[in-house]
Amino acid sequence: MQKIIERLDEIRKELLDKVSPIDPKTFEKRPAENQWSIAEVIHHLALVEGHVTKEIEKRLSEPPRSLSTLRRLFQPPLWLVDVRLVKVKAPKRLEPLDVAPKEQNLKNLVQVRQTLKDLAVKTGRDRLENIVIPHPFLGDYDGAQFVEFVGCHETRHLKQIKEIIAKVG
Repeated sequence: MQKIIERLDEIRKELLDKVSPIDPKTFEKRPAENQWSIAEVIHHLALVEGHVTKEIEKRLSEPPRSLSTLRRLFQPPLWLVDVRLVKVKAPKRLEPLDVAPKEQNLKNLVQVRQTLKDLAVKTGRDRLENIVIPHPFLGDYDGAQFVEFVGCHETRHLKQIKEIIAKVG
């Protein structure tokens, strides 16, 4: 679990280093009408991490369940998540609607990450590997993989943020 947590920390540091110096007006500016602002991307990341945390907590209250051997052999690799060749529309519940101002938005992101990390460390990898959580596009993964997914998802959106900065920055 420690390796996954370290990777989450690396990705988060890179993201915060990239967005922290951006002024609030640029932070909230959309590059185009149908594209998210940096603020909306950050809010989306917090929504996803909060959702993942809730799903893990929910599954931990159920009896242990493992992925089938067949699923483990043929599941899409998580690194596909951070490839931006295919655009995926976020589920409605994870769309950024009520975006807070920059400082609060970043504070929310940091808080939700700490909650996820605390849960993952407290639960431990063995137990996390004995819960199954469905991903809406990729199918079932175990809880440890879902914690790892958060990092891949953030990497994907860090690339998006860099694209936004190039357009509005």
